[in-house]
Amino acid sequence: AAPGSKATLLASNMEERGKGDLLVANEPDVDRGRVLRTCLLQAGVNNCLVLSLDGRKLGKATPEAFDAVLVDPPCSSEG
Repeated sequence: AAPGSKATLLASNMEERGKGDLLVANEPDVDRGRVLRTCLLQAGVNNCLVLSLDGRKLGKATPEAFDAVLVDPPCSSEG
């Protein structure tokens, strides 16, 4: 999920809807998760929960908790 441009855009769009939606952004790498959290805070996002978990375990633990899932797999050799 880091560095956070997609998460920032999604959170902003969700906030504009005014339905109290919560974005869960999962970045398995803890250091990149910190970058993501900083980016979101700087953008003024307050409707996002940042996690650093194995996505396979997260989905299995709470399959009914999500309305939609955006997968952003690594493809740029950064992570």
